[in-house]
Amino acid sequence: MRDEGLLPADSIARRIDREMFILLGGTAALLLQVAHPLVAAGVDQHSDFRRAPHGRLLRTLDTTLAIVFGNSQTARRAMARINGRHVTVRGVAADGTKYDARDPALLLWVQCTLILTSLRLYELVMGRLSDAERQAYWQEAKVIVSGLGLPEHLVPASIADLETYERVMLERTVIPDATSRAVAHSVLRPYPRVPDRLWWPADALTAGLLPRSLRQAFGLRYGKRERLMFRASIVAVRMTIPFVPSFLRRAAGTTMVREMKGAAIAVFLTLVVVSCGAPSPSLTRTAAAGVPCGPSEVFTRHDHAHLTVVVRGQLRTLPAFIGISATSICWLHTHDTTGIIHIEAGDARQLTLGDFFRVWGVALSTISLAGERAASGESVQAIVNGTAYAQDPSGILLTNHEDIVLQLGPPFLQIAAYVWPAGY
Repeated sequence: MRDEGLLPADSIARRIDREMFILLGGTAALLLQVAHPLVAAGVDQHSDFRRAPHGRLLRTLDTTLAIVFGNSQTARRAMARINGRHVTVRGVAADGTKYDARDPALLLWVQCTLILTSLRLYELVMGRLSDAERQAYWQEAKVIVSGLGLPEHLVPASIADLETYERVMLERTVIPDATSRAVAHSVLRPYPRVPDRLWWPADALTAGLLPRSLRQAFGLRYGKRERLMFRASIVAVRMTIPFVPSFLRRAAGTTMVREMKGAAIAVFLTLVVVSCGAPSPSLTRTAAAGVPCGPSEVFTRHDHAHLTVVVRGQLRTLPAFIGISATSICWLHTHDTTGIIHIEAGDARQLTLGDFFRVWGVALSTISLAGERAASGESVQAIVNGTAYAQDPSGILLTNHEDIVLQLGPPFLQIAAYVWPAGY
C-alpha cells in the first residue's frame, strides 16, 4: 500500500499549502512571529537572517512542505530536524526574560501564525472555506503541532479557539519590543540597497495581512493607496491563477522550496505588473445583503463599533475581512479579529447590527447567534454600552464607539467594557 504520509492526499492542508501564492504571506507570518519579544530574541541571537534574509522563511517552508506532502518517514524526519534545531536556541531576551525555542508557548504561537496567515490568504484568493473545512485544516495541523512536542491540553480545540487565542495573545503578550522592531525592519528590508519605493507593493500586501496594532508597531502604512494596492494584488493573483500551469502553480510534492522560490518571485512580479498597470476598477457599487459596497472605502461617515460574541460561555472570535473581497469593500466590514466593526459609509443612513450580520452571512435573532440556534431554555441576550437591550438584537443601531455584547446561553458571562485602542 502506498504511503501517503501523515495526511491523506485529499486533505485540506494539502489543498492550501500546495498553492504557490501562499508564499506571498510569508513576510506577514514572519512579522507576526517576531512581534513576540521572545521569538524575536531567538531569531536575533541564533539566526543568520541578516546574512541570508529569506533563509529562515525558506527553511520553515521546506520543512512544513516535507511534513505536509512527504511520506511518513520524510515527514517525521522533518519534524525531528525542527526539534533538533530548537535544542540550542535558548538565551535571555533584552528585558532579562529567559527563552527556549522548545517552550510550548512559543511553539504554539509560531504555528498559529503559519496556519492563520495561510488560511486567510487562501480564502482571500480562492473564497472562504466552509466551517467544516476550516476546522479540518486545524485538525490536520495538530499532527504537526503534536510532532513538535506540544501537550494536547495546550492546543486550542477548534479553529475558532485558535483565532481567539491569537486575539488574546495580540492583546496581552505579542507586543513588539525594540528587538522585534529591529528584526522586523531586516525582514521588510532584506536588501538595504533597494530603494524603499520598490518595496511598497510588498509592504502593502504584508500590511493587509497584519492586525492594525502590528502595522503601527512596524511602521507599515495602510491608507487608501495601500488598501487599493492590497485588493489589486489579490485580484491579480486570482486572475493569474487560471493561466499558470499546474507545475508552476502548485507544490505537489517534496521538491519544494528551491522550485517554489523562483516560481514565487515570478508570481509576485506578475502580480505587481498586473496590479500597477491595470485600469482602475469600476466605480459601480454592488450590495452585500442590502449594504452598499464599492472598490474602495468611503468616508462620509467613519465610525467604529465593537462586538463581543459569546456562545454557551465560550468567546467566539469575529473573523477578519468580513465585508471585504478581492474587488470590493462594504460599508460595514472588519479588518482583523479584534471585534472592531468599521462603519465607513457614503451617507448618513442608519446601519444596524442586523445589516452587519447579513454582510457576514450569519443569522442573528433572539434565538440565533453565530451559526448556533438556541435550544429549549436558551436565548440570545444583548448588552449595549453596559445596558440590556430587550428587543431583537438585529435592530441595534451601529454608532461610534458602541460596545455590543451578544450572548447565547445560559450561561451568561460578565464581560468587561471594551477599551478602545489609540487611533479610534
